[in-house]
Amino acid sequence: MLRTRCGRPVDRLGAIVAAWSVLRALSASAPGACTVGSGESPCTEDDAQHIGDGSDSAVAAAVVSHWSDGAQEKRRARTQLLRRTLTSLQNVPGVDFRTLLLTNRRVAGVDGLVDEQVVIPSPRCGEGLTHNFCMPWEAIKALRFASTGSVPHRCNLNVQASCGTLKYDFYIYLEDDMELPTASFQFWARHADRLYREGVLLLPHRREGATGGVHLTDCFDVDCVRRAKALWDDASGREPLDGESATDHVYIRPDNPYAACFLMTRRQFRDYLQGLEWSFDRKDRDRPSYLLGGVRQVWGTREQAAGGLLWDPRFGPQKAVTHLRFSVVHQAPPYSEGPVVFHKVSEYEEKVEDCARDFRDCDRLVPKRGKK
Repeated sequence: MLRTRCGRPVDRLGAIVAAWSVLRALSASAPGACTVGSGESPCTEDDAQHIGDGSDSAVAAAVVSHWSDGAQEKRRARTQLLRRTLTSLQNVPGVDFRTLLLTNRRVAGVDGLVDEQVVIPSPRCGEGLTHNFCMPWEAIKALRFASTGSVPHRCNLNVQASCGTLKYDFYIYLEDDMELPTASFQFWARHADRLYREGVLLLPHRREGATGGVHLTDCFDVDCVRRAKALWDDASGREPLDGESATDHVYIRPDNPYAACFLMTRRQFRDYLQGLEWSFDRKDRDRPSYLLGGVRQVWGTREQAAGGLLWDPRFGPQKAVTHLRFSVVHQAPPYSEGPVVFHKVSEYEEKVEDCARDFRDCDRLVPKRGKK
């Protein structure tokens, strides 16, 4: 159990080291796990596509960022959302999640859903900035530590992305109210690396839990759907899906590809660590943005932690897509000072159906080589 001593927060890295020492032992003893992209007991590419459907096993490192404040009733309600998020990870078949909760105060009633809690009352984003919105950046640091199972004595995670060899098959960051449906994880695991080899990032989109998943959380500008684009996936050798329809071949390039979480395969996480997006101090914090009323809005401090590879100079929104079968549930209604009109999932569905009706009417997901 990690607590504060004498009213002072436990050393951040020390707390993470203590917590993940438990996971290090668990990782070494994971039964029957295949390892994507590793030289040790590797999964084949086909294995990787089916991980999460119960036919193979894998190990995933997951971190969840949680902030608890306000009256007891408010904290209790937030804990219920957190439990749903954590339970959604446990429900994915064939994947052994090693989950760490980053929180400002210890949370009762979740010990059976996480491997450890790291309590950081005053989270820090980087040099000189301490704020509750920095908890996601503490979670990213924890994930970087966990990625190799341990950190050598001389490794400084404030300036180094990681130290050592990646140990897990999947790497996941979630805000505490983001529920990950099993079917969404399975779809992502099946297609993420295939698309990534073509230079395409497969990202989730958020749906509002308060409206039964009818509304798109991050599509609230009047022209958001108009700017989104349906793209036809005509990849040669593409495996058919069970009960597949024409719409399964269509992806959406969203206008605002924010989802308060990221999922990465080992290959993607390795590339993430080789860039600068993991560092609040070193990344380009002016680049992540969206349009609202024709005015460019920069992503906030908390939101930028969830960008993953999206804003890496090698990628960007033009190389990011989502799919109707790859959504996450935003359980808590978003806060806004004024009324917000969210676009509906049905508007995405109309775009997808129009494309599926005649693929010649929409662009290819991956343009043919040599075609300008």
